[in-house]
Amino acid sequence: MFLMQDIWYGAKLRPLSTPVRYAIALALFGLGLGGRFALIGLLPPTGFPFLTFFPAVMITAFVAGLWPGVMVALLSILAAWFHFIEPPGEAGMTSGDLIALAFFSLILLIDCVVIHLMTAAVARARATGEELVRNEARLQALADKLQQADLRKDEFLAMLAHELRNPLAPIAAAADLLGMDIMGKDDIRKTSQIIVRQVKHLTRMIDDLLDVSRVTRGLVRLEQQRLDAARVVTEAVEQIRPLLDQRRQNFSFRNNASAIFVLGDQKRLVQVVANLLNNAAKFTPDGGSIELALELADGQVRLTLTDNGAGMAPDFVDQSFELFAQGERASDRSQGGLGIGLALVRSLVELHGGRVLAASEGLGKGSRFTVWLPCLADLAQTPAALREPGAPPCADKDLKVLIVDDNIDAADMLAMFVESLGHQVVIETSSRRALESAARMLPQVCLLDIGLPEMDGNQLARHLRARLETAPVFIAITGYGQEQDRINAMQAGFDHHFVKPVDTAQLKNLLSAIDSAAAALTAG
Repeated sequence: MFLMQDIWYGAKLRPLSTPVRYAIALALFGLGLGGRFALIGLLPPTGFPFLTFFPAVMITAFVAGLWPGVMVALLSILAAWFHFIEPPGEAGMTSGDLIALAFFSLILLIDCVVIHLMTAAVARARATGEELVRNEARLQALADKLQQADLRKDEFLAMLAHELRNPLAPIAAAADLLGMDIMGKDDIRKTSQIIVRQVKHLTRMIDDLLDVSRVTRGLVRLEQQRLDAARVVTEAVEQIRPLLDQRRQNFSFRNNASAIFVLGDQKRLVQVVANLLNNAAKFTPDGGSIELALELADGQVRLTLTDNGAGMAPDFVDQSFELFAQGERASDRSQGGLGIGLALVRSLVELHGGRVLAASEGLGKGSRFTVWLPCLADLAQTPAALREPGAPPCADKDLKVLIVDDNIDAADMLAMFVESLGHQVVIETSSRRALESAARMLPQVCLLDIGLPEMDGNQLARHLRARLETAPVFIAITGYGQEQDRINAMQAGFDHHFVKPVDTAQLKNLLSAIDSAAAALTAG
């Protein structure tokens, strides 16, 4: 029976429409009735009245369902009663005939219900089996993805260790040399430049990792303003120019439009172009060619970056924007990187309402990346708040600055920098002593670490605001760089938030602006 049902299912004869089911039921009843009449000559006139009706009921319940089967059972009972148990012209029914009629009628109905239940059970089992097969396929696909993700994670950790050791090695060597006190001024200046370059490299790497975390959790905020797309490209090229020069690569930039403007976050859009250029420079051999074209196409800003470098395998092109995805690389890992740059590019471009595509004809045949961004209308239609900001004011360099950090080395280095700008500095390494020093010196600026023992920087800022008659400018200097950390600092009373290592140029400009404002207030 199960094989027969499989055949019916395989032939797609179920589920059937209601009229068709009842038509099949009537046809099967007709066959059963005709078959019983055909057997009259072979069987006694009233013998085996239900002989041909059992198959009709069973097949109907199996093919057409419960209620068509019940209908055939009832019709079979009436036909057997009228034609084969009490033929016309006889006096009446005996008690044996009544018992036989009742018994076989009950059997027909039970047979109909049982067949239907068995059919439904088999259908459910079949559906469950198919669902299990689908689930198994989905689980297998998920397991494959998890295995690939785990493999990418291991590769990423290995790359991270490699990329961290690279800048740490010259920093450690430079620190050892400085400690020997045998270096002249030129060597000290050269050593300092090496440390600065490597620290900037580490900072960019950490910023990229934090950006991945922010983007994947939807925490990136865009500071949108009207931007000249050509200026964005120029700033990005300036960042990557040392790498291009180091590898003696032929770089060209074609601006095919007089002026193209976009609405976006300058820092993020520069990051997009810089990441694309950095990727092209790494995977293009020394002396290779890289071309960048900016144009207006179909009402959108189109930026196309083409190189003649390593190229990509066809199956890797679609994966090139996935997090931690990287193509084949040499064992010396000369290309470097963590496999997150292109993932950030796609996420940031999409945040600006654009899109980015990658293309390559194959390994060794170069790559092409194309970015589309919405084009902005002219300046007259741009709100003033979105226009480019002006330069910061100059400073007079005579602020009283309180620095609080439990890391003595970090506090000393920051104090040396601030003092080099001409400001007065007091260092404290605990929140309690900071409160006492602030009451004595009445600082105009407080540079506070957030991760302080006993009382963290946020609590310290609240206490200082409550105790000092004239509130200083509070600047957070912290290793906590998430968006929520910045929000918490602002809610605690901080005016500015810097993430370690501090961008000294930005801090210098900020102190200059504070000093200028204080001088103007005093003069007034």
